[in-house]
Amino acid sequence: MSFDGETQSDLERIVEAMRGQRGRVLWCGSAGLAEVLIAAHFDAATEGSTSLGQQAAAAATAAGPRVARRPLLAVVGSTSEATQRQLDAATTFGRAGLVRLDPAASFEQERRRLAAELRRLEAAPSAPADAPPRLILAAPAERQIAHVVSRCLASAAVAFLEHSPVAGLFLTGGETAYEVARAASVRGMLIEEELFPGIPLVRFLGGKLDGLPGVTKAGGFGDETTLIRSFDAIAALGLRRG
Repeated sequence: MSFDGETQSDLERIVEAMRGQRGRVLWCGSAGLAEVLIAAHFDAATEGSTSLGQQAAAAATAAGPRVARRPLLAVVGSTSEATQRQLDAATTFGRAGLVRLDPAASFEQERRRLAAELRRLEAAPSAPADAPPRLILAAPAERQIAHVVSRCLASAAVAFLEHSPVAGLFLTGGETAYEVARAASVRGMLIEEELFPGIPLVRFLGGKLDGLPGVTKAGGFGDETTLIRSFDAIAALGLRRG
């Protein structure tokens, strides 16, 4: 079937019209259509199911002090509105520290800024004793040349990882995920499960990230809590690995 739509409500009507169709549907369309699909199917896709991430999260809660204290790192190249809302939630409610990339700085300078933010998180009076610190390296707020920013983010992230081992990695923005994988000599990713619709929980294969748990996400996917919940799932999967 082929549909044509001009507005958000058109996309919502298309998705609603296909709800009753038998068989599996292969959707093809814009990022706007993807966002409507996620909104329409998120509850149905997660209600009543116990995923690997949920099982691991329960194990992490029961394990208490055994949760790894190595930090979790998010590398955020997307500047989409959805991703910015996720950043706001993670820093406001998720106790994450945010470092915005300075394209004029050297990779060593960026590594030191990340290390300083990590020390601040670890020393904070409110820091949980049994949970890993959460650190975010994000693209500048001002628009820049996308591929240049992605490469700078990747180089700064890998420089940090070489000095500060992490418990897991969150990557958002397709070009950013590719550049981080390339800079770290990653050969592939093993998908553990679909953590949220369109968002996989993975293990990196090969290179400097071999065996590390992570999440990769397109910039426009997810709601405000996606980054916070992804951090939780990565930490829990890392605990299972240990």
